[in-house]
Amino acid sequence: MVHALTNELSGRRLGEFVLREPIGEGGFGMVYRAEQPMLEREAVVKIAQVRALGGDPAVQRFLGEARLASRLDHPFAAHVYAFGAEPDGLLWIAMELVRGTPLDAMLSEAGPLPLERAIPFLIRLCEVVHSVHEQGVVHRDLKPANVMVVARAGSVFPKLLDLGIAADLRASATPSGAEEHNRTVGTPLYMAPEMWLDARKAGPPADIYALGALTYEVLSGKPPFTGRSVMEIAALHARKAPPALGEPFPPGIDAAIAKAMAKRVPNRYATALELGEALREASGFALEGVNLPQLDELTRDELITRAPQPIAEAVAALDAARTPPQAREALWHAVRSCTQYIGLVALACHVRVAGKPNDTTLLEQLRDQGLDAAGWWKLARELCRPFAAIADAHPMPELVGLFFEDRAVLRTAMEILLDTRIKDPGPNANAGDIRKFLVGAVSALASALRALKFLQAYRLVVTTETHGEEWMGVRRPARAAVTLAASIPKAADRVLLVDANGALVAALDLVAQPGPPSPSAAPELFWLDGTDRQGLGARFVAVPTRLERRDVTAWAKLSLEATTSDGGATGTREDTVPFRGLMTFTEADASVFFGREREIEGFVNRLRAMPLIAVVGPSGAGKSSFVRAGVLPALGSDWRSLVARPGPTPLANLCARIATLEVRLEPAKILADPSVLGSSLRTRARAEGTSLLIVIDQFEELFTLCRDPAEQDAYATALIQAARLDDETVRVVITLRDDFLVRAAQLAAFRERLAASLQLLTTPVASDLLRILVEPARRAGYEFEDAKLPKQMVDEVENQPAALALLSFTAYQLWQFRDREFHQLPRKAYKALGGVGGALAQHAEATLAAMSGAEQKIVREVFR
Repeated sequence: MVHALTNELSGRRLGEFVLREPIGEGGFGMVYRAEQPMLEREAVVKIAQVRALGGDPAVQRFLGEARLASRLDHPFAAHVYAFGAEPDGLLWIAMELVRGTPLDAMLSEAGPLPLERAIPFLIRLCEVVHSVHEQGVVHRDLKPANVMVVARAGSVFPKLLDLGIAADLRASATPSGAEEHNRTVGTPLYMAPEMWLDARKAGPPADIYALGALTYEVLSGKPPFTGRSVMEIAALHARKAPPALGEPFPPGIDAAIAKAMAKRVPNRYATALELGEALREASGFALEGVNLPQLDELTRDELITRAPQPIAEAVAALDAARTPPQAREALWHAVRSCTQYIGLVALACHVRVAGKPNDTTLLEQLRDQGLDAAGWWKLARELCRPFAAIADAHPMPELVGLFFEDRAVLRTAMEILLDTRIKDPGPNANAGDIRKFLVGAVSALASALRALKFLQAYRLVVTTETHGEEWMGVRRPARAAVTLAASIPKAADRVLLVDANGALVAALDLVAQPGPPSPSAAPELFWLDGTDRQGLGARFVAVPTRLERRDVTAWAKLSLEATTSDGGATGTREDTVPFRGLMTFTEADASVFFGREREIEGFVNRLRAMPLIAVVGPSGAGKSSFVRAGVLPALGSDWRSLVARPGPTPLANLCARIATLEVRLEPAKILADPSVLGSSLRTRARAEGTSLLIVIDQFEELFTLCRDPAEQDAYATALIQAARLDDETVRVVITLRDDFLVRAAQLAAFRERLAASLQLLTTPVASDLLRILVEPARRAGYEFEDAKLPKQMVDEVENQPAALALLSFTAYQLWQFRDREFHQLPRKAYKALGGVGGALAQHAEATLAAMSGAEQKIVREVFR
């Protein structure tokens, strides 16, 4: 079936990948060479059909395993680029195209590797298998054919292929009645005893067993067990110890292989790293100062040359360590440098798009006590939390993705590393204990650093008057010049993060300062690191020199809602939100209430002639806002007004509100004589020489909340008699949902007056909807990054009944992620929100997620 697809799939696009010619066939299915045109890179795409793998359960297993495998970012593993399930039942996974020699082919053609080349190669293979296990993935099919050998600079490096996904799918698809050897997953020559019983339950120890068998073959040129049949091989794995390699290999090598291939799981090494360490020691290469656990060469070299300077310098210091105590100190320094940099970048990004954090507890702790590595990491996580569901609205989406996936909190490699502190023997322990601790800690650091690889795409820049200078990699005599985007104002001594095009990602001026530590010294970058020793200002510390400088204004700048990068006020009303979302505009919002000007003008003119007007429209049309932010401010100083809502006790609520006009009435008095309301109000208005406007907002509450028909009638009668045609001193305006219009017209008092008093409020026309979007932002000193975006937003909702509410809420959400540096509303934030409809949907999902289980059950029952 797979073969039948070979010809018709060539040229097909799967995700971003275009299939070319088939290059082989594996357990998963056909294997194709492919191209990713967008990035101009080649890839390998493996393909299978759902029905060939056992249906939906297998698909879900595939997606779960592929998702885990795609998180693995290790230089000695083939990277998983993407994966997917197509509507026609095609499953695919795109991986790095590794150019090298399969290990089985190398052993067949050239024979076993010499010990001095084999041991470093095998140690690297153990490191990558350990990283696979840390990600929750078990390979289950480790063998020479799944290891590619890549030669660089005279050394050989492994590239691990096939992270066991196909094996899992084959296991889940096998009928329960199959023969024993057909139920197995893996390759018999390298399978642990437990794999023969139920491969699906095999864990990391099975991979360690296979590593032992693979080690034997790399050193001897042949597998430890061979036989005439699968069952004979199975029996050898179950009962026999691996044969000794003998001379010229050190005896410790045989012992290491024997322990890795122990028949009982508890007797094997606990981790692949322990096997690698045992091989290192047995080989005789474990020389003090030369053989300290270190980052792998590829990771180390990449970080030293391409990581932000604080991280690059810390990695270089770790590489330079020559004793276990030095290496231990350098490791924790690297951890703190990484976490501090991430924390400060997260703070700068948050300030750019969301202003000062709502919860300043950790910032106050930074100011008062300082933060350790765990504190910096927690600060970064909490600053990213508001973006968990909309990572693309963040200036650095990968930073949010480091901590969250679909709102779920991820346990990061850095936290795993921080947890190893409890195993740290301390600086005064003997060298052997420290070195043993470093074996696991350095591997964990490598995983944490690889998870931060995305930082290399965001260049750390210090500006001059004409350009930027790149502070990536360890310090050099001359720094690479960076051309900055034209939108970035020319100014010297700013610290910025920019993307590959020189566009601003975040300004770091609040948390980093460039400058020489002394008049004749070379410039350093000083990073916010708590309060100075005198308690007079913020302390900024350079990495790795630990030189310090003080800034007495830094904490004040960070405490402001928004500041410019030079510490001055932005010149905008950052404390005033120009969009109200789903909230009602009030009189205080009149300056940002747009789009109803013509209707307001006509309404006010009509009100001078008509004592009663009912503003009627659908839910979300903005009736309350129209009256409160539009009509009331337009009346002028010779009017007094009050706003009341009926609520469950309409007369009591009304009496409480008119008391603010110094009109004292009891509900019972109005119930007995409704005309007393109008006469009392007119008396008060004449005494003050003003006109009174009584606004009854959400008049439908008279029916939904009040259950007393007598009070309903008295309330309506009192309002009608207050709004007399022959007296201009008192006017009454009600707002009413259109689905209650007939109900209101059935009130005896309204029967003759309501029809002639209607003001129908519908969705504004497109041109007014545009003004509702653009003008409030402009008044606040902001504009849309893309001038076409407002029209696109209007086009999406123009014909929908709740257009105004949807548009208003989206604009409010967009404001939360505004670009405070350039005073823009960015398109990428709009995209991250999911457009006009998505913004409200995300808000609803987040609101539901924040409820307790009992509350969620009630909500689901209501909306069922």
